[in-house]
Amino acid sequence: MCERKAEAGAVKNSYLAGLFADSYSDKWLWGGVKWDLKTMERLQNPKALENYGFKVYSQNDEDGMIEEIFHRIGTVNKIFIEFGVQDGLESNTHYLLFKDWSGLWIECDKNAFQQICRKFVNVIKDGQLMVRNEFVTKDNINRLFQESGISGEIDLLSIDVDGNDYYIFEHINAVCPRVVIMEYNGKFPPDCFFKQAYNEEHVWDGTDWHGASLCALNELAVRKGYVLVGTNINGCNAFFIRKDLARDRFLQPLTPEYLFNPMRVNLKHKSGHPSANCLYKMRDGIGGVLDFYPDARICFVYGFSRPEKNEWYRYCYMNALHAKIYVREQESETGELVLEYLNPFGRLGFSLSVHHKGRLIRSLSVQDGEGKICISQKELESDRGYALELTIDRLLVPAQVTGGNDERALGIGLKF
Repeated sequence: MCERKAEAGAVKNSYLAGLFADSYSDKWLWGGVKWDLKTMERLQNPKALENYGFKVYSQNDEDGMIEEIFHRIGTVNKIFIEFGVQDGLESNTHYLLFKDWSGLWIECDKNAFQQICRKFVNVIKDGQLMVRNEFVTKDNINRLFQESGISGEIDLLSIDVDGNDYYIFEHINAVCPRVVIMEYNGKFPPDCFFKQAYNEEHVWDGTDWHGASLCALNELAVRKGYVLVGTNINGCNAFFIRKDLARDRFLQPLTPEYLFNPMRVNLKHKSGHPSANCLYKMRDGIGGVLDFYPDARICFVYGFSRPEKNEWYRYCYMNALHAKIYVREQESETGELVLEYLNPFGRLGFSLSVHHKGRLIRSLSVQDGEGKICISQKELESDRGYALELTIDRLLVPAQVTGGNDERALGIGLKF
């Protein structure tokens, strides 16, 4: 047993040494060797939270550290509040939706708020996620919670506004979170007290003028009945829990000096392919596809080239004789579904047929450069959208017809 532990420790030491050695490959020492040595020493203890970090949707390794904290202390209601989430895809609580948590997001940027409403449409519709478009200040934060119907004990509060985090946390009294995550200014060593002067309209400009040091946040947290239990390895977020929950479950001593990580922006976490929309509670069939592309009126399933655009619109050309699209239901005075097409070959036209669930619903000759295909929605059976199959009689090569270098075999195009 001792030999296996020693071997495992040697592997970890080798891995960590390599990790930090690689971090110096760009000839920049982020924070300094002192902190790297302390981190490597601390991580030999299995209670160190950094050992459990991983990324699913969080910016860095916060997903794993949150999971480990609640593995140790349990949950009471699985309610979260997070503000400063941008479009929500890369946030500390996105992954918790998959574990049947519910809660509130607050985002001040209007465009980001609209992105959340589109990308998380299903979890918003069923009430699992509430979203507010508000600029958070120390004076309005409790009112925002109360208006959202959240009060008392919750499991998790995550604060990241790149500025007034200290003051906002100081004034929160409408909720009593068991766990609090706050971004700290990792430029300052753990014995340095710094908090930016309060400015209600502060927006981070990319400099070191933001937030508060770990020392300052810890002093405030202790006053409010919390203890520091860890920081993530990138030196971005600090994790606090209510003092009565700590007991002997976390690495001691619970001090900034022992648990500090400097800002290491060169350490990047990756997790599979990039995210485009919330995958949780996606609907089956056409509805799920249209949910995944919330801004698209048409989804090109197969038989089309990559999207192209000119100064007026975007479009896709058919590159096969048979193609399929999903079309979102449309509200119109005439009750018609309208598809706008392009014929890049002018007088050299195409015979086009449109089928829906095996039924021929349109057959036409496409001769003009541009035109419309109008279909009564009463002819179609909706499955949260319409599946249409398009068939043309031939493909043509632009280079052979109109000259130029385009050797693709193409048919008609659809605007979208």
